[in-house]
Amino acid sequence: MKNAFQIFGPFEVEGEKVAEKEYLETFWGERDEECPQLSEANGLYLFSLRNGSNYEPNYVGITKTRAFRNEVFNSANVVKILHNFVPERGTLCLHLVAKPKDTNVGFYRSHKKSLLWTEMFILLLCRRKNPEILNIVGHAFLENCGIEGITYPTKGKNNAIKTFRNALAIESFGMVTRNGRKKPADPTTIQPTAGSTIEPTAQLVVSGLLTSDPLSPSPP
Repeated sequence: MKNAFQIFGPFEVEGEKVAEKEYLETFWGERDEECPQLSEANGLYLFSLRNGSNYEPNYVGITKTRAFRNEVFNSANVVKILHNFVPERGTLCLHLVAKPKDTNVGFYRSHKKSLLWTEMFILLLCRRKNPEILNIVGHAFLENCGIEGITYPTKGKNNAIKTFRNALAIESFGMVTRNGRKKPADPTTIQPTAGSTIEPTAQLVVSGLLTSDPLSPSPP
């Protein structure tokens, strides 16, 4: 699995303090203690609200050229956190997605093309769970690419949909209904690849969310 994105977190965020420079310095300092140079990496990030063991996705973002520490809590995101997340019930959490170097400390720089494609993929999955996710960019594109019973609501699951989902190995995602909510599905635990040397904070491999032989489409 060459240069796969790795997932780090979840990291709890004190939403009411995200405008404080001292708090952010401490926050990123703790991230670098857990995983050296993580704050300087670029990649993708996800804000979610945790209630119990459930994480509801609320915003997906990417850092095209800037480091996480310079992008994740930018002024626009601070406004989102203070106005949209803090008043809501739950604990604000952050996941980071980046590419650790194979043998050395640090991270590879991710190209814009791979970031844009991966952002759309993550956003597609997040919109299935939370249709009211705050992302505006990508909404129209994903709506236009919707597939009934796969990424778009359906009244039922006929044989064509059922067999197509089986071929894509996505039964564990559950079924999207007309109200935008999923019918219950048996949870599937995705384990790290065998022989992985990534620390526990790097919980999953993003390509592990796909099939073992994922396609490589061009981003929008």
